[in-house]
Amino acid sequence: MITWPDKLPTLSAGDISIRPWREDEAAAVYNICQDPDTQYFTTVPIPYTHADAEKWIARQRKGFEDKTDFALAAEVDGKVAVQLSAFDSIAFEHIIKIGYATAPEFRGKGYTSRAIEVLVDYLFSLGYRRVGADTLPENIGSRKTLLRAGFYLESTQRMAMTNRDGTQTDGLVFAKLAPEYRD
Repeated sequence: MITWPDKLPTLSAGDISIRPWREDEAAAVYNICQDPDTQYFTTVPIPYTHADAEKWIARQRKGFEDKTDFALAAEVDGKVAVQLSAFDSIAFEHIIKIGYATAPEFRGKGYTSRAIEVLVDYLFSLGYRRVGADTLPENIGSRKTLLRAGFYLESTQRMAMTNRDGTQTDGLVFAKLAPEYRD
């Protein structure tokens, strides 16, 4: 059984604080979504506007209230380093997916994988048994991040994702199981 929290938590991973987004942080979301890699490897609108960022923050509150999804900000030295999302919750199956985007200046330093580990442990504490993440095969940084965070590459789904140019491509499916369900 999934125990959905009454409010979003603040979590810690040493020098990383993982916390709910504040309404006044649309600029941080906007800045992350201006990065060409973020735009290429995710489904954010292009061009991404300040209004898109404000809507995204508002939508995260709605998803939390509906018990389907939520987002948290991972902060390092007072700056938002990583946007973390948990979404597509299927409570009966005890599964949920995660997504993330890292501000360019924080890439390659291990912050994202550590933040993901903390988020996933929190999801397991709510009763989820499986956490999934999907990525494009050419997103090498994301693949490495997921592996460092303890995920395993489960499969390649043929023609499961769409590139920005509209062409269909394969998708990689990663997963991490709660400790009691690991081999």
